[in-house]
Amino acid sequence: MSKLMTLTRFASLLDAFGAESSRWPSDERAAAEAFLAVSAEARALRAQAMRLDQALAEVRPPRASAKLTVRM
Repeated sequence: MSKLMTLTRFASLLDAFGAESSRWPSDERAAAEAFLAVSAEARALRAQAMRLDQALAEVRPPRASAKLTVRM
């Protein structure tokens, strides 16, 4: 039995798992994808999540200082 998808739940999926549907829980993926197909608001939220995913993918961690590296 598929779960009913709401905009609130869809936003929660995006917040927790990002915009890539393959990362969404398998038991909710079909309902989320169907909701995405009929909801302009859901598509707008996913576009926003995609931009955030891209920005996070571009972040590089800072390098450890020489002083810290020596202490290790």
